Amino acid sequence: MNASPAPQDIASALHLALLARGFDLPIRGALGAEGPVVEVDPLPCAVAVRLAKVLGGKATGVTLGNPRTEPGPPPPQPATGTIVVDTRREQLARFQAAMGGRWWLRPVRGGCEWSAAPSDVRIAGPAERLRAEAARANARSRGEVL
Repeated sequence: MNASPAPQDIASALHLALLARGFDLPIRGALGAEGPVVEVDPLPCAVAVRLAKVLGGKATGVTLGNPRTEPGPPPPQPATGTIVVDTRREQLARFQAAMGGRWWLRPVRGGCEWSAAPSDVRIAGPAERLRAEAARANARSRGEVL
């Protein structure tokens, strides 16, 4: 008898496949009312549109990317651990380091680091920081984050 893969294994495989395409989405395996499921947290519309385009769907009438038209001065480097927003990915992260003209960020809930141009990163506002800390605390209570 062939055993089905565990939902956590499926979630991990999906997470890695999406990471390869530039999407670091919070994904987890769980047991739902109908059996094993893979859950993805709600996505901002711009991220969902970009994901649809990458996967070959049509998403019309939406402009993606950085709305800045003129480059400004480089932003000051935040302190390690500062919660920031990667505006290109529309994702909250913790600033890790600067190297090679790029800033290295890690998802607030933990996971693989990625690099971003400093011009695509801004310091998170108070509501965003609160949301990030609540999400991390919830993930920790579920055993997803140490």
